[in-house]
Amino acid sequence: MELIKKYILSYDLHKKNKKRHLVYTRAYLYAYLRYTYNLPLEKIGDLFNKNHATVVHGLKLYDFFKEDSLFMEMTEEARKEFTLGEMKNDTQAGCIMFEILARQDMLIKKTLKKNWN
Repeated sequence: MELIKKYILSYDLHKKNKKRHLVYTRAYLYAYLRYTYNLPLEKIGDLFNKNHATVVHGLKLYDFFKEDSLFMEMTEEARKEFTLGEMKNDTQAGCIMFEILARQDMLIKKTLKKNWN
């Protein structure tokens, strides 16, 4: 996760900017995080300082343009660094730990809700 955070900060992808190459790169990275790590929309949004609805829109944008030549050209650098479907070795443990913690949190919420009612 540290690699993706550094990439986001180095290219100012967390800031408000609607330049096409930045929008396309964000959309690609949203898809990378969602489809590779299965991160929740809110968590992805937090990384980019965006809300979950923006992430949903970015994922739709990715699905629509993923085979477009201009999209491919503008996201080439990000695609080389972060290959969709491949996890970097140094982040696999963090991803697995995130999934475990998310499941534990969900179980705690269910238990509290059941006991509350």
